[in-house]
Amino acid sequence: NTQITLTDASNPTSGLTRRWDFGDGDTSTATNPSHLFTNTSNTQDSSYSITLIVTAGTGCSDTIIKNITINPIPKAIFSLSSAATCAPTTITSTNTSTHKTGTWSSLWTSSHNSVAINNPTDSTPTFSFVDNDSGVDTTYTLSLLVTSVDGCQDSITDSVIVYSRPLAIFSIDTGTCGATSITPDNSTDTGSAFGHDYLWTLSPNTGVVLDDTLYEPSIYMPLNTTNAAINYTVILTSTSLEGCIGRDTQTIVVYPKPLADFSFSLADSCSPDTAFFTNSSNPYNSETIGSMSFVWDFGSTIQNPNKLYTNTGVVDSLYSVQLISETIHGCRDTIIDTVTIHPDARADFSPAYTSGCAPLTLDSTLINVTQYPFANDTYSWTILDSDSATVLSTFSGTGFTDYTISADADTVYVRLITSNNYGCKNDTLIQRFTTIQDPVADFTLSDTTGCGNTQITLTDATNPTGLALLWDFGDGDTSTATNPSHLFTNTSNTQDSSYSITLIVTAGTGCSDTIIKSITINPIPKAIFSLSSAAT
Repeated sequence: NTQITLTDASNPTSGLTRRWDFGDGDTSTATNPSHLFTNTSNTQDSSYSITLIVTAGTGCSDTIIKNITINPIPKAIFSLSSAATCAPTTITSTNTSTHKTGTWSSLWTSSHNSVAINNPTDSTPTFSFVDNDSGVDTTYTLSLLVTSVDGCQDSITDSVIVYSRPLAIFSIDTGTCGATSITPDNSTDTGSAFGHDYLWTLSPNTGVVLDDTLYEPSIYMPLNTTNAAINYTVILTSTSLEGCIGRDTQTIVVYPKPLADFSFSLADSCSPDTAFFTNSSNPYNSETIGSMSFVWDFGSTIQNPNKLYTNTGVVDSLYSVQLISETIHGCRDTIIDTVTIHPDARADFSPAYTSGCAPLTLDSTLINVTQYPFANDTYSWTILDSDSATVLSTFSGTGFTDYTISADADTVYVRLITSNNYGCKNDTLIQRFTTIQDPVADFTLSDTTGCGNTQITLTDATNPTGLALLWDFGDGDTSTATNPSHLFTNTSNTQDSSYSITLIVTAGTGCSDTIIKSITINPIPKAIFSLSSAAT
């Protein structure tokens, strides 16, 4: 839009009336009017025909027409690939300015000298913004000035917000042993204004366990079962609310788990015996056993110790031996093995009694051998005569072969020798067994027959005297008297009644004897008669 002043140059200069027609519908009667001629196009010229009619007082008039051209003002228009972005970044522009056909130009400027414009006079340059992790966002103003072929100009500005990226910083243990959890120390700004998200990644990640979005997660590092250290790259990616990313990277070295191992030698494994240990632990990681430290559970810290072991029992003594092997990195392994010390053989039997009445039978029930299956492999039995030299019987095994001592007042010796297959010491047990004199039961009867109900006296004749007596009269009655008297009955008139009288005598040793004698009680006849007449 252009304001044009029209100056009247008519002749004569006075006494005239004027009528201006500006060609856009507007008119004026001023001598030297000023008028705004417009051009609303950005691409086409606008032309106006200005008409001046002058009229003298005589009524005579004249007309003149002149033309004016109003050139278009170009329209500066551009867009950016991003109006808000994260530092550092480069964005592109799209120039959609409108202008009159012909040569035209663009000129780009920025409010900050730090912005790199790859070609300020290019129609579509790129803009590069510097890195920013200060925590403060920056707003940049970009301007475009467009000049048309006629020299007409238009300008436009737009702004870009470049967000500060998070400053991700953390520290972590740089060396550790496997199968452990490590928690990093995250120093990234946690202010609510930032609202950062966090993502932890590890490479390699096999066996690694963590909640990867926590601020300071517990990171489980798996056991290193290889022969060399493993380097893990730990990356913390912090993302702001605007999606800007900051990263920090650290390295964790997980050293291999060592191998704890040992062997030992024993002379014969019988008590007492000394175990000589040979330590064959391996630290791996191209290190030597000499670089390791050791703890044995029996109190030694040397590499190859020895230890005395004993066994006083009847089963194998099992000694647990633990070795903890540790590398210079503090990585440990533990091995537990067992040293077995075999027992000496043990001969043992517990007879229920060692003296008894003849005949006395020695059997498994009486002998009651105690078996020690872990101490004994063989059981050798010998029965010796009273001279303890003459062999009466031999046998082997855990079962006892019956042997009977027939005679009174006799003596034998039972010898048990046990041994085991380990070659440990044999053991011997000898036990004496004797028989005692048995009593001889006897008694006499005052009569061996009788008629009807007959009182009989029984007289003890046992040898020796003074023993416990038990009489059984054969009719259900008994007595413990020394010389009892008993009524033997016969209620029949026709049949004999016979009774077996039993006497059991028991000595104080528990030995006993029994004798049985019989008695016959004859029937008393029944006298009966009748007369031909009881009165005559």
